[in-house]
Amino acid sequence: MHIVPKCKDEYGFGSVFEMNPQKTLFSDAEYTEVIEKIKAGL
Repeated sequence: MHIVPKCKDEYGFGSVFEMNPQKTLFSDAEYTEVIEKIKAGL
C-alpha cells in the first residue's frame, strides 16, 4: 500500500494515483507502425 498525499484543486485530486501522468497515447496509425516495426525485428 502507498500513501500519496494530494492537495485539493491540484492534479489528480479525487482520483486514483497515476504512475505516469505524462503518458503519451498514439493514434491507431502510429500504433500500427510501432507494431510492424516490432514484428520486423522478431
